[in-house]
Parts: sequence; C-alpha cells; structure tokens
Amino acid sequence: MNVHLDAILHPGRVVAVAILLGVVWSTLVEGCTQIEIMAPSGELVVANAVEADDKITGVGMTYSVTPRGVQHGGNPSSCMSFTTKYGSFGGMSEVGLSINEHTLDLAVFQTPDPSMPTLCKDDLQSWILGMHSTVAEVIAGLQSVRVVGSRGNQYGVQDTTGASIVIEFVKGELRIHNNSVGSDNTGIGIMTNDPTWDWHLQNVNNYVSLQPTWAGGNNAGIRRVVPNESTYPWATNAYDSDRPMISEPIGHGYNLGHLPGDGSPPARFIRSFSLRGYAMQNAPP
Repeated sequence: MNVHLDAILHPGRVVAVAILLGVVWSTLVEGCTQIEIMAPSGELVVANAVEADDKITGVGMTYSVTPRGVQHGGNPSSCMSFTTKYGSFGGMSEVGLSINEHTLDLAVFQTPDPSMPTLCKDDLQSWILGMHSTVAEVIAGLQSVRVVGSRGNQYGVQDTTGASIVIEFVKGELRIHNNSVGSDNTGIGIMTNDPTWDWHLQNVNNYVSLQPTWAGGNNAGIRRVVPNESTYPWATNAYDSDRPMISEPIGHGYNLGHLPGDGSPPARFIRSFSLRGYAMQNAPP
C-alpha cells in the first residue's frame, strides 16, 4: 500500500484528517485493512490500518504535498503527461477526493492500446487526485486511458458525497467495484488485500454461523438438564441459579465462534465486516 489515509469527508469540504495521513514511497506494505462508516451528520469516516511493512525498518511514512499546476508523467516517454488541476496532501485532494493503495499480488495491469493514452501505474494516484473531483469522474476517466505497469496493487477511492469504489486490474482488465456504505451504512465499505474484492464478498457467505446475539438459544430444542452427578464441576448454570444444562454457553463470545483471528486478507475482511456490522447494529453511530 503506498497511500495510507484516515479521513472524515463532508459534502463540499474536508472536516478532519485523523490518526495517520501519509504516503509510503520507500517500502512495500503487504497488508492493509480499510473500513468505512457513515456518521449521522453525513460525514464519511475512512480508516486504514497497516498490518505489515518492512520487517527490519518498520512502517515508513512520509507526507507528500502537491500543489495545483504540477506536471506529472512522461517518464518514460511512453507514459502520458498531465498538469494537475487540484492540489493534494498525502492521499487527499483539496476537493476531498481520497485514495488508498493496497497490495494486490494478483493484479495484472492493462496493455498499451495505440488508440488510447497510456497512463503508467506509478502516475495513477497523482492522476486520480490531481485531475478529478469525484468518484464518478474517476470512473469515466479510467475508460479513456490504458493503465500499464507491474503487478501488485488495488485502489480505494472516496469522495465527499460518500461514494466509494475499489479499482482492480485483473488479467489485464479494469474492474471497478462499488464499495459505498451509503447513508444508512448498509453497503460493504471494506477492503483488504488478495484475493480480489469480489472473492472476499463470496467468502463472507462461509461465515453465516456468526451472529450478533447471545448464543444460548441456538440449541434450545436439544437442551438437556445434567443428571445429579456429584463429579459434575458446576452446581448451577453459568449465568443463573438453575440446574446445569447442556447444550448451554459456559462463557461469553460463543456467538463469534469460527471468526478468523489471523492476519491474512480473508480473515481481516471477515473480521472487519462482521465486527463493524455487529457494533453498529448494537449501537448505531
């Protein structure tokens, strides 16, 4: 991930930039998690966590300020050049367009087309922030260029309307996914790393056993009172004074059984999607 951004966006203006806002130019971040939440006031909160970076030097963050009117591209000469219309600081432009770059090892970018301008991958972030003001403009602009470069990235882009997309290049083809959470937080709003974003959506269905409520009612139909055994370790149930029973929770957290806890991109996607959703269901923002 080259751009790391945590920001609060408000229609027409940037309200605040929180925690970390920077551009990592020197080292490759191999694991990032993006989570979005729409606040009741209409502010889009975009948070990114860096799970990994250079194992020797740690996470390297630098800030990049780009004013309007700066020329980018043209190196090598096959890359198109452009002069920025909007200034930017780190991963956010002056008009509130933001971008996050995550590692995607499966990414394969486009091949040049003589009938279209060639945008080199290294210039993509500057082109998006410097030449566009909304997600809709970015989507339209990507149809008019060919993005070429080595493997390794996907991009999350958000604007002040709350629109959010994931940009991927898979098998040489452009893919744009709608990642907006919407005003009622019923959208997806999660991005991690490999595999591709649509794969992660399918994988969520493998965790339907997760639930936001107490797991005690799951097996009500087969619950049984424990016989009066002197060797049985409990005299009553864990959470009331009734006789011990099976199948009955003996502690909390069983509703999250099967929730993956490792640092892999699929695990982080499931964990972020589920816990964010349960937290907002229990106490909406």
